This record gives sequence, C-alpha cells and structure tokens, in this order.
Amino acid sequence: MKTLYEILVKKQKKRSPFVRSEEYLFFLENRGILSKIPRFLFLDDTQEDEFDVMRANIIIHSYLNKVEFEEEMVNFENYIKAGENIDHVKLLQALRERMVDKPYLKDDKEKIYIPFFSRALNVLYLREPEKLLETPYSNLKEDFADSVIDCFDSYGAEIFNSNFTRLVKIDERDHITAF
Repeated sequence: MKTLYEILVKKQKKRSPFVRSEEYLFFLENRGILSKIPRFLFLDDTQEDEFDVMRANIIIHSYLNKVEFEEEMVNFENYIKAGENIDHVKLLQALRERMVDKPYLKDDKEKIYIPFFSRALNVLYLREPEKLLETPYSNLKEDFADSVIDCFDSYGAEIFNSNFTRLVKIDERDHITAF
C-alpha cells in the first residue's frame, strides 16, 4: 500500500504548471489592486511563488468584497437622498444577495468577507452597514490603510481553509496544517 506522500508525489507529476492555473492568471490580472493596500504591497513582487500568490489573491478578493459592500451602500445612499425610506432588513437582504457568491471566511458564526479588516469591522459591514455612511466609518472607503490588519496572523491557517482559496485541508496536528 502506498503512503500518502507517495500518492501526493504521483499526483503532483500530473498537475499542470502553476503559471497556467486560474489562481495565477487571476493574480496577474488583478495584482495592481495590491497597490491600494500598502501593507500587502510586497505580495505584488512575487514571482511564481505559489504560497505568496495565494496570499495575494486572498487580499485581492478581500478588496473586491470591500468594493461590493461600498457600491451597495452608494445605492442605499441614493435612495436616502431621493427621500425614500429603506428599512434595515431590506438593506441587509440586498447586501446578502449581492455577496452570495463572494468568497468569505467562516469565523465562529460570522462570515468574514474582508479579512484584512478586524472582526469588529466585518460585523459592522454585515450587520450595521448604515454606519458606513457616517464619519468615521465613511472614511474607510478611501482611507482605510490604518484599519488593515494582518489577516494571516489573525485568522491563521483557517483563512486558507476558506473559499478564498481552492486548497483542501488534509490534516492538522500540533498547530501545523497540511493542505
């Protein structure tokens, strides 16, 4: 009987080069987004390092999620300016519908759509999005660099076990996780 290592080595030989993968192509198309997040700009310089590309893609997807939330809030703000009443429940439903196919990390019972923001800010985006129209939260749209956290440190290996990546968790022992 073959060991897991032998099976993985055999499968690795059959896989196509990483530079032709969807993950790498997504990175190449969107790496410019990293310039908007100075803390993670170092990931823009990666040259075919699979792990760094995956980390960069998590940040890029997070930023794209942030933009989705903010675009929905612009729509909400336009309704307010037009004098229409929008209730909180309808706003939350509209956000859920907009984010239904977006990547997220499950943290306890909360979905984290923007892992480079704290849990508290993610809860604000999900549960109290109206606050994003008021100062100081309205500043997060353009000036958010001071609010960026190291999501890889904060969420650990679980961020790689989310649908931000295509990795499959194999095993975890003594704070070491294999994907």
